[in-house]
Amino acid sequence: MSENSFPPQIIDEDKSKKKVLNALKIARELRADIVCLPELCVCKDWIPEIKSICQDMVVIPGSYYDEKKHNICKPLLDSDTDIPPQMKIKPSPIEDGIIEQKMVPGNRLYIYDTRVGKFSVLICRDFINLSDRLRGIIDLIFVPSYNKKTERFHTNAQNHIDNSHSYIIISNTSIYGGTSVFGIIRDEHINDLVKAGYKAEGDSKYKLCELKKGEEGLIIGDFNLTCKSLLSPTPADPKEDIKPVSNLKRKIIKF
Repeated sequence: MSENSFPPQIIDEDKSKKKVLNALKIARELRADIVCLPELCVCKDWIPEIKSICQDMVVIPGSYYDEKKHNICKPLLDSDTDIPPQMKIKPSPIEDGIIEQKMVPGNRLYIYDTRVGKFSVLICRDFINLSDRLRGIIDLIFVPSYNKKTERFHTNAQNHIDNSHSYIIISNTSIYGGTSVFGIIRDEHINDLVKAGYKAEGDSKYKLCELKKGEEGLIIGDFNLTCKSLLSPTPADPKEDIKPVSNLKRKIIKF
């Protein structure tokens, strides 16, 4: 993406569109219920085609700029229900002009109540500024990003889950890496994730899997929307132990 003009432009639209559609097709083949793409990775005129190949999924289609200079994300539901788009509220430095206004900010944070859970979309910097408003009232936060400060976002995700049991999915550009999922698992399983290369040793407790800088791919998992935390004390029978997150997979895609 070119950051030298405003709004920022996708440099090679054909190549980028092919990557997006291919990733969505793989997600559909893996029977994903919901998919989140990075910030500013799509163009508005791609949306009908994305919706046509994802009729059985919910898609958080990253974001794009509309004609009024809103940075906008409109979740695509697996129905014809018309829902309001989430507009980015807090501009990034490249969107926050000092001579004239660049990005036109939104002024409302939406909660979407769907068959795949109750969720909100916080576009990039909105996650740092507004996630505390969602504590205890939603199942998932989706964070489409184009962001260099990945560790700052990961620290905020860790703190959020410490204070509010939920799941956080950060989808960032591969230029910077940091695409990741956050949730609660038993301490005994953390080493398994480290050995599998899903997370680095010493990473924050709730970061379960990450795509590093330069990696393009998918992180897939099952998220228990009824029980987002661990049973305590641990059930004696392992069959009765509920896992908030299970079947976690990390799939690198070679384009």
